[in-house]
Amino acid sequence: MNAPARKMPAPKSSEMIESTFSATKDAMASMFGADTAKKNFEQAFSFSQANFAAAVEAGNALLAGAQEINQVLLGLAQESVNDGVAAMQRLTACRSTPELMAAQGEVAQASYAKYTSQGRKLSELTTKLAEGVSAPVVARAEAAVSVLVKPIAA
Repeated sequence: MNAPARKMPAPKSSEMIESTFSATKDAMASMFGADTAKKNFEQAFSFSQANFAAAVEAGNALLAGAQEINQVLLGLAQESVNDGVAAMQRLTACRSTPELMAAQGEVAQASYAKYTSQGRKLSELTTKLAEGVSAPVVARAEAAVSVLVKPIAA
């Protein structure tokens, strides 16, 4: 029979990060010398901080864009209800079949025009959202490539 596993408290994230950085710094110091290791460690830490800032910026852009799209969708829902009520009133006011057919055609045409216009607006908003979210990530990827290419070019 297996003995029950003892539950050990999980280390805090900050403690894990500090111990990882400390171990990395010590390993670099033993491999490259203290001055070079310190410089490399600070560069790596700075680069990581910039990556984190880019991730936060992308997250903020995503949140702002999603809120904007949500507001547009809520507005469209309200307009749709209002347009539906107005269309029903217009159609029920018709007194003959030809008048009803003409009114229905006009309502359908107006609905289609509004649908395409609003669809275009939503498409523009989603494109703007994608660009806003990807811009900081792409900038960091370009920075990473430039860091990697620099030693090769030298």
